[in-house]
Amino acid sequence: MNNLLQILALDETKAQSVVFVNGREEAGINAVFDPHANGEIYQVFIHRLFPYEEVGSWEFDNFAAARGFAATRFAREWEMLVWDKPIDRPCEKGESCGGGHGTCVTCASGGGCGPTGACGSA
Repeated sequence: MNNLLQILALDETKAQSVVFVNGREEAGINAVFDPHANGEIYQVFIHRLFPYEEVGSWEFDNFAAARGFAATRFAREWEMLVWDKPIDRPCEKGESCGGGHGTCVTCASGGGCGPTGACGSA
C-alpha cells in the first residue's frame, strides 16, 4: 500500500480525522499552540500502543511541511484511517468532552479537548 498521494492531498481542516496505524504504533498530525511563537505549529507524532508511550515527534512551522514529512514517513507499511464522525471523548468525571459539556478548562471555555484527549483540570 502507498499512502503518499492521499497524504499529500490531505486538507488541513481534516487532519485531526486521520490516523496512521501499523501493528505496533499509531501516528498523526496535530496542531499545537506554541506560546513562544504565540501561534500554532504542527506536530507529527508516533505513539507505541502497548505500553502507550511516545516513540517520536517532529514539529513544523506550517501544515504543508508537516504533511510533506508525514507523506514520506507513513507512505508505506502504515494504514491510513479516515473518519468523518464527531469525536466524543470522555472528559473529567465521565462527562462528554467538548461543546462546554466537560469539566476541564478547555471544555469550560466552549472548546473540546485536543485530539489526544489531553486537557487541563478545572
